[in-house]
Amino acid sequence: MYSILPFEVEWFRTRHGYDVLYVGNPSREEVDAALATLPDRQSFLQPLGIDHNTDYIVLVPGSRKGEIRNNLPTMIDGARRFGMPLIVTAAPGIDDAFYDAYMTPDVKLVRGNTLGLMHYARVALVTSGTATLECALSGTPQVVCYRANAVKLSYNIMKLLLKVRYVSLPDLITDSPVVPELLVHLCTADTIADHLSRLIPDGPDRQAQIDGYATMRQRLGTTPAAATAARAIASSLQL
Repeated sequence: MYSILPFEVEWFRTRHGYDVLYVGNPSREEVDAALATLPDRQSFLQPLGIDHNTDYIVLVPGSRKGEIRNNLPTMIDGARRFGMPLIVTAAPGIDDAFYDAYMTPDVKLVRGNTLGLMHYARVALVTSGTATLECALSGTPQVVCYRANAVKLSYNIMKLLLKVRYVSLPDLITDSPVVPELLVHLCTADTIADHLSRLIPDGPDRQAQIDGYATMRQRLGTTPAAATAARAIASSLQL
């Protein structure tokens, strides 16, 4: 078995007896390559109609309509308390019209450029998924949100079923609470605002998350995933 997440190696080896090889993570390579080609902050933000001298909060509410309905209104309610511009990243395959109900003068929808928007944001609100890893790799502090149906009973059932302490990739990879995870009924405008109030200014919470990202990167390593996997497959076939 070839794994792209380092914590999977021990899990599959001890629970299922698999011969597991961690081959590296392609997201690390892809994000690093994309960041290397980004223009400077002014050149990136100006064509998007965003003042490059102004800090903003980026909202990444998911790629499915249900996720967006459940998360985006609460994200906006919590984030707009800081008087900063709010940038919502549009998901591929979902029309701009779907977002119209959430757009107000202080909320701007931008399609594409999600990685750059995360990289240049002061802080991010991200629905749990691969985007949490990409945001961490971009170096921007974040709060992970996942409301689902926001019912406490669902949360309690989830706690019984899950065998891991965390659900976001930065926390799973480091096995520590690098990013706050606001799940189901715990994801409210108040809890979002509370965490943002500690991450927006320079201070211990913001620095702790940045330090946690460095640990995450170290655990991901620098191995090129595709090439390593290809070499291992070829070797196993004695080619």
